[in-house]
Amino acid sequence: MTIPAPDGQDRVWRLMHGLDPKRAEPDVNGPNPKDLAGRCKPDLALVSGTMLAHMAAGLADGAAKYGVANWRDIPVEARTYISAAMRHLTDWMDREERASDSDVHHLGHALATIGIVLDALAVGTLIDNRPKTAGRSSKVFEELSERRKARELAEKPRPEMPHPAQQLAIDAFRRELAPAPRPEKRDQIAGGDLSYRGLRGES
Repeated sequence: MTIPAPDGQDRVWRLMHGLDPKRAEPDVNGPNPKDLAGRCKPDLALVSGTMLAHMAAGLADGAAKYGVANWRDIPVEARTYISAAMRHLTDWMDREERASDSDVHHLGHALATIGIVLDALAVGTLIDNRPKTAGRSSKVFEELSERRKARELAEKPRPEMPHPAQQLAIDAFRRELAPAPRPEKRDQIAGGDLSYRGLRGES
């Protein structure tokens, strides 16, 4: 079976579709063309059922109060939802698991509110009321991190001394590298005089 390719792009087109660029037939041993195309798209399978369930619970609570996907019909302010997400995150950090007015997990509410902001941004109904002047939070975080690393290095204790056997080997190696002293004096050993050369077994 011959699969036509666009003019001038035969080799690239066949590679993108899992085909041997030198053959007209599909390469049955290569990757499936659907798999190749899917690799370029967001892998929604990475989103677990637990994440979806908690986010859906938060969205259901909002839908009961304000209507399903109301943010697509009426523009919403970014700060309103970001502030709500931050409150839910703060409550959870204070060890409060669920919101008292909805019995929905605080983290589920946070997921829902951030998801609404992203969806409103995608459909064009988000009112971007962030500060006009950009901040430098990321730079501050980076600077604080570097200062902490420098402090930890300064306070880090000195490395432990090597094992005695290792130290002996190090000392022996250093002696081998050191130049031999010049024989200037004789040593008294067992009542006799031996020169430096004699001590080393040299004639």
